Amino acid sequence: MAKGSARKNGKKWYYRFYVEDASGNLVQKECEEKKARAKRKSY
Repeated sequence: MAKGSARKNGKKWYYRFYVEDASGNLVQKECEEKKARAKRKSY
């Protein structure tokens, strides 16, 4: 079962989770939200 968390720093979201590497140890990975929100066009 995967464990993880999410946090917000300013306008960016950061995701942290644990994965199992080849030797069976849990390794912590963290990444930030890559895509920006699309702006709406006003017609």
